[in-house]
Amino acid sequence: MKPHRKAAPAEAAAAGRQEMPRCAPKADSGLSSAQAQALAEAGWDNRPVESPTKSDKQIIRENIFTYFNLIFVVLAVCLLLVGDWKDMTFLLIVAANAVIGIVQQLRSKRTIEKLSLLSAAKVRIIRDGKVRELPVDQLVREDVVELTAGCQIPADGPVLTGQVQVNEALITGEADAVTKEPGDQLLSGSFVISGKCRARMDQVGADSYASKLTLAAKKDDGPGKSEMMRSLDRLIQVVGFALIPVGCILFYRQFHVLGMDFRMNVIGFGAFTKNHKNFWSFDLNVRVNEDANLPYSLFEFIKLGKEGQIRNFGTSTDSYLEAAFSYSFPLMDDRLYIGIRGKFLAGLARALVTYDRFDISLREDRWAVLTQGTLDLTAAGAKVETDPDSETFEIGDLDFKPTKPAGYGFALDLGATYDILPNLQASLAVTDLGFISWSKKNSVMGVSTQETEFTGATVPENASEPVPDFDLEMLKFNQVDGRSTTKMLRASVNAGLEYEVWRHKIGIGLLYTARVWKYKTMHNITGSVNFHPVRWFTVSGSYSVIDNRGGAVGLALNLCPNWINFYLATDVLTSKHTPQWVPIKQSSMNVTLGLGIPIGKRSHRIAAYVREGDRR
Repeated sequence: MKPHRKAAPAEAAAAGRQEMPRCAPKADSGLSSAQAQALAEAGWDNRPVESPTKSDKQIIRENIFTYFNLIFVVLAVCLLLVGDWKDMTFLLIVAANAVIGIVQQLRSKRTIEKLSLLSAAKVRIIRDGKVRELPVDQLVREDVVELTAGCQIPADGPVLTGQVQVNEALITGEADAVTKEPGDQLLSGSFVISGKCRARMDQVGADSYASKLTLAAKKDDGPGKSEMMRSLDRLIQVVGFALIPVGCILFYRQFHVLGMDFRMNVIGFGAFTKNHKNFWSFDLNVRVNEDANLPYSLFEFIKLGKEGQIRNFGTSTDSYLEAAFSYSFPLMDDRLYIGIRGKFLAGLARALVTYDRFDISLREDRWAVLTQGTLDLTAAGAKVETDPDSETFEIGDLDFKPTKPAGYGFALDLGATYDILPNLQASLAVTDLGFISWSKKNSVMGVSTQETEFTGATVPENASEPVPDFDLEMLKFNQVDGRSTTKMLRASVNAGLEYEVWRHKIGIGLLYTARVWKYKTMHNITGSVNFHPVRWFTVSGSYSVIDNRGGAVGLALNLCPNWINFYLATDVLTSKHTPQWVPIKQSSMNVTLGLGIPIGKRSHRIAAYVREGDRR
């Protein structure tokens, strides 16, 4: 079935006409009143064509809901979540651009709607053998009209009797007068400059030459684009999509996070099998995992300045590529769906810095720090330059070039969904069951046992915050032989329920998640609301209770028209603390970003909320 195309005003007028036989009236008698009335009722009158320009609502909608405005809104939401209000001033420019575009298009629309080639209000028509002066819109097909000098021709048709000279400059651009004799065609919109004739109007309303020119002039398709402009548009779209991951990275840098999971989809594709039920897919992702352990004693020292012994102080980061192949299939009359996902992992880089001992003591006018720590780095081309005298290095002396994998691994995702009721679905999934083995030859290790002193903090004249005269780069490490290591991924277990209401347009969900981090296992309970008014748009909001310590707010957006699938999801746990600077929430952020191109048909399991006219 071909898609329905909205008819243009001229086409719509023509479609509303009823077929009527030709009357072939004579020049001296014209049509009868009964014939004219029948033709008018059948739609063969000379009513002006409707304007094909866009409505005011369409102009406003097209200037607000644009591709780049979507990108700016996504970036603005990220800035809003981090509280960076000063960097949101670009929204003023976006709003001003939208307002200017709307005003300009509305003014152009008003000007175009005033455009008309036909200015004559009345015309002399021969009816029942008599000459009558009637409004132009009461003219019907095959009406015989009498034209004299100064008259504008209201429709198209041949000259029956007489001879006239016609000025067609407004229609054809021809400046010289054109002589019209019996049998010659008259064009609507032109003017009679001399002579007298009677003509039969065979093309009226939307069929006339003047109406077709008016429709062409008012048509709001914009100018055609050259190949260069089309290429530039494609380039701008690519740059626009590139802004999204850049914005997410900037968003991440605004957070002083203790833990983060970041995943960006590089490429992905999939298809249904012949039975239109089983589904396979392949995707390539970039993954970054980061977490830190900041003990209570560290915050006690920062807030109260007390001497203390800080234990198990450290941070770790892992980044790797993930090539995943997925396959899903139905069971139990399609009520149960099983999915399995195998993932080949290529490690880019990992780093682990831990301090088993970080003792701070006060000595007269300075602080003394006694450290015992380990630095473990694995990356392609990793190297370090040690001081030739002390044979030590600092963190800033490390250098690496992750041009190839520094480790390999494998992981599995297992999941299932079950339709308990038509509106109630249960799900269970276990993700990231796997490991990465990091190579020894790409490893750099160092151990540190040293005592460092610092006097406190310096407050610059033009600064509002003190700058400590101590940082971790002052700590020196003795290089030792690197080692290979195998690290398990952060596995998680997810169990959920979703109930759909309001004709399946709103889904209310409950999800339990147990996630294994380096230093602990976190238990989350999440409530969510999913809103999908149409098949190609879904927005989700959620709130999570984290390990009985606090909460997190999540937001997800999915746009999936026929040609593209874009999704962005994030959940953020803001760092909160007691007056003693003791964290009461695990501060972390998870970001998922992806862009796909759907190919082929959609699943037969399209939700019932989709309207009949909106199904694929």
